[in-house]
Amino acid sequence: MRKSMALLFFFFISVSFGVCQNNSDENISSFSSAVTLASQGKYVEARDLFSYAAKGRYWYLDSQIYYEVCNNIINKKVQTSVGEYIFRGVYGYCNGVDFSEVMFYLNRAYGINPRYPYSYIIKGMFHLKREEYKKALFEFDQACRLPTNNLYAFYYRGETYTLLGRAAEAIADYNRALKIDNHFLPAHIKRFEMYYKQNDYERAFEDIKAIGPIDLGKVINFEYSAMVNDIGISFMQKGDLSRALDAFNLSTSLDPRWPEPLLNRGIIFRQNKKYDQSLSEINKAIELDPDLDKSYFQRALTYQQLGKLDTAEKDLLKVLFLDDKNVNAHYRLGTIYYKQGRLDKAIHYFKKTIELDDKNVWAYYWIGFSYDKKKDYRKAYEAYNKFLDRVPASNFKHKISVEKRVQLLTKYMNR
Repeated sequence: MRKSMALLFFFFISVSFGVCQNNSDENISSFSSAVTLASQGKYVEARDLFSYAAKGRYWYLDSQIYYEVCNNIINKKVQTSVGEYIFRGVYGYCNGVDFSEVMFYLNRAYGINPRYPYSYIIKGMFHLKREEYKKALFEFDQACRLPTNNLYAFYYRGETYTLLGRAAEAIADYNRALKIDNHFLPAHIKRFEMYYKQNDYERAFEDIKAIGPIDLGKVINFEYSAMVNDIGISFMQKGDLSRALDAFNLSTSLDPRWPEPLLNRGIIFRQNKKYDQSLSEINKAIELDPDLDKSYFQRALTYQQLGKLDTAEKDLLKVLFLDDKNVNAHYRLGTIYYKQGRLDKAIHYFKKTIELDDKNVWAYYWIGFSYDKKKDYRKAYEAYNKFLDRVPASNFKHKISVEKRVQLLTKYMNR
């Protein structure tokens, strides 16, 4: 439904994982202060601020990584001199120092301890931010080869493969990261995006369910809601209404102000003959967006199934007020007027349907029956023949019944 817009969003998501890309002023302040403190060798204070900067923000991986470096220094898992050079490089990068100088410091850290993964990972992150994908890939490769089995190394190499269009390798690395920590949300999210982009909705849905309805931020929630709604539509088209409903529920939880998944829930409830629930969901969608014509159309279908034709008529007229070229609304109004015996109105709307879509064979079908009821047999005969010229062979039952009626009309008119 909005898939093209969602696909364009992948690049935004990738960039938002990068360095110094926080949205909250408070988080920016904490992150900047933490970088400064770490560059001054105040690792305990820096660690606490990095922890706060990353809290509740799954894409602040830079903060999480710098937290780990501080923690390693404090717990003597890496030499202090390595940390000094790393944070000189980080401080320089975040303050616009010449990139060659930034790399000089990080290379010094690598030279002191070539088995420490974060020197490679941070260099790779900076190259990734600069869209230097091959250089980034080289650094992440080095980190992935170390026996430390670092999930950030696999995750970021997977993201680099994603940006290089190497989907299978990207998914393999996200899998490796999740094998280390199955609760690592960024890998679930990126793998979800990859499966979604490949139209592998089955696997995509499993990942998004594992993530759950967390707060990803207003803009991100809106786009993920659209993606999950697409998955629900795919399930619905396959007749898997239970999973479709699960998907629409999750879509709504991600963005409660978007009417589409509510509307789709209403459609499923109608298909399950739960008409009160159908109307309830569609009414919620209309409340959120009173100008969404498809909501009135779907509510009309529910009223039509309940036999409330007058109410359905009002909703269909509302659809045409919002969009007078809505073919389906014209057609449905024709069926309502036919059932009510208002044949001239029925013929008017069926003819309007054909004006907008001359391939709509069923409009010719009902025009034929409407004229037949009016005893205008010549016009009925003409409409029936137009139907027979256009109806697919697969609709043989309708075709046979109309052919029989045409034979009778032919005999009548030739008397």
